[in-house]
Amino acid sequence: MKQKILYAEDEPLLAQIVSDNLKARGYEVQIARDGQVALEMFKAIKPDLCLLDIMMPLKDGYSLAGDIRKLASGVPIIFLSAKSLDEDVVKGFKNRRE
Repeated sequence: MKQKILYAEDEPLLAQIVSDNLKARGYEVQIARDGQVALEMFKAIKPDLCLLDIMMPLKDGYSLAGDIRKLASGVPIIFLSAKSLDEDVVKGFKNRRE
């Protein structure tokens, strides 16, 4: 059984490159183009891992991670972002599993 990854990314080319590489390594990847769609997909597919862009339309990655934590606190979340300021990194860690 393939592990399922939910990849929330609004940049189509980047989403395709990352998705193709993960699929080549045996993962099942579902791409959501905005945070709201990603949340609905999370509920439907129950992924093993979430890859979240931070800057997305409708719902940013931080908000999405908070919503995911309320539904399933143990699902690993990895943020993929161009943001690198200390406060952005700290904000991402605040969504870790308690």
